[in-house]
Amino acid sequence: MLYSKNIEDLTWDDIESFCGRGVAENAYLDYKENFPNNLEKTVAAMANTFGGIILIGVEENKENKAVSPIKGIQFKRGLEEQVISIILDTITPPIIPEIKVCPDSQAQKAVVVIRIPQSRQTPHAINSNTKVYVRTGNRNDGQDWESLATIERIKLLLDHRRESVDFKQSLFEKAQNRCVKCYTDEQLSKDKMAAYSVNSNGEIAFPSAVFTISMCPVYPGSPFLTPPEIKGLYDKIQVRDYFGTDHYFPSPSSKAGTIVSDGCIKFSASVEEERFWHTELNIFGLYYYKQSVVFSPDETNNKASIRASELFCLLDEFIDSSAKFYSEIGYQGLLDFGVRLENIFSYKRNVPLQKWPNDPFQTKPLSALDKDVIYADVVLSGALLEQKKRLICDSAKKIAWNYGWDLQESTIDGYFAKAKG
Repeated sequence: MLYSKNIEDLTWDDIESFCGRGVAENAYLDYKENFPNNLEKTVAAMANTFGGIILIGVEENKENKAVSPIKGIQFKRGLEEQVISIILDTITPPIIPEIKVCPDSQAQKAVVVIRIPQSRQTPHAINSNTKVYVRTGNRNDGQDWESLATIERIKLLLDHRRESVDFKQSLFEKAQNRCVKCYTDEQLSKDKMAAYSVNSNGEIAFPSAVFTISMCPVYPGSPFLTPPEIKGLYDKIQVRDYFGTDHYFPSPSSKAGTIVSDGCIKFSASVEEERFWHTELNIFGLYYYKQSVVFSPDETNNKASIRASELFCLLDEFIDSSAKFYSEIGYQGLLDFGVRLENIFSYKRNVPLQKWPNDPFQTKPLSALDKDVIYADVVLSGALLEQKKRLICDSAKKIAWNYGWDLQESTIDGYFAKAKG
């Protein structure tokens, strides 16, 4: 339970029940009677190895098992901040574990739970970036569970980091290629003349103004689920599409997912309107959403534009859906959040940005200065909803600045108030 239950739902009773089972300390579990002087050593070593849990406020006996009933430490404000401060001050690069302070029924005592994921950003060093520790599976009398990493082990940890970065890039490239193929196949199936537009790679050029939002573990590793299991998550991660493109987000909500080798995709397109919607959920934790955002109020296409309100609502709905996705697959850790608005103009078209529909104060269309706008950030999975407004504002402002628009946070709030009713 301590390993799988949502960290925010853990209680004193959960810890007491776990400790009563007589689980001995091991490579994944450490009991601390009080705040230790070298907490960073255990945190970094677990992150460098297989992850694990530290329980501060639980005494251990000679058999390395928890003493029950648990005593806890004095409950006071700032215990979580104390852990975070130690980590940020002493570990390089820093680790963001899950932390929960669990008080007893009288709120006199507490146990601090620190749940550390296996890191893909290894090696994590302490002592002013001079020592690297790993967690061992055996402990001799009087020795710690941690040992200094050898040169060979440090090299493996560095290689692990590089391999994970390269692997993540390959996931994004595969998702992009699948989207291109889906769009090409859709065009060719509905428009025989489209065959003349196919390039040397067998692809048809994407329409103007394509919007991509993605979320992925910073250092992806082992799969969380199988592709059929991932397919079953679409209904569970849906949120209401209050903008009105579809009933639910992610779009298309009515399409059955197509299983691929490492996930499941959904694709839909309207060839006549040059619009498409593509979603990929990946077994390694990638959530990839892409759609065209050119909107034309009539069939002439003369007044086609990008609606700022649509971009902002997509960001809001995507983050809400992502929070459900990572809760469902049980991922707790850092996420790469990416936003990209690309192909804004070409020799054929310069797609303006429309602030408000029929905005009387917008006297002329806003033209982009750069063809592509890219925004990237890192956020903890458990803090997605807490950080949602910041992520939306920061990415939305970067898009607006490309159009010479000094977008204010209060304006974004106004969009949401109007869209959500």
